Amino acid sequence: MKEYKEIETDKNDMKNLKFDSGKSDWSLLPLETIETAVKRMTIGREKYARDSWKQLSDGKNRYFSALMRHIVEYRKGNRWDEDPRFPNSTHLQAALTNMIFLVWLELQDIENDKTQDTKGEE
Repeated sequence: MKEYKEIETDKNDMKNLKFDSGKSDWSLLPLETIETAVKRMTIGREKYARDSWKQLSDGKNRYFSALMRHIVEYRKGNRWDEDPRFPNSTHLQAALTNMIFLVWLELQDIENDKTQDTKGEE
């Protein structure tokens, strides 16, 4: 993670002083890439329900399988996802969306593990 440096300024010039050290640099994220996942999720919300992807039964296995199917299609030279629900969408964009779902599920598991660990310490 890139670390910001404080800009040295005259202490009397407070309008130019900003402490960014240690903070995430969101300008590094290519938002147009993330927007492709958001568009897919928006279509999913319209078809199913908001955040329904979070409750998918056996989600980790199913999202991993979907992720790998899209990666395999991409590696075979098939750029475009032929799913009619997602016009002009690539297999890598679909893979990214599935990866986001997997990472979210993993973070939930980590948080649940922490909660279980602190309950055991009581």
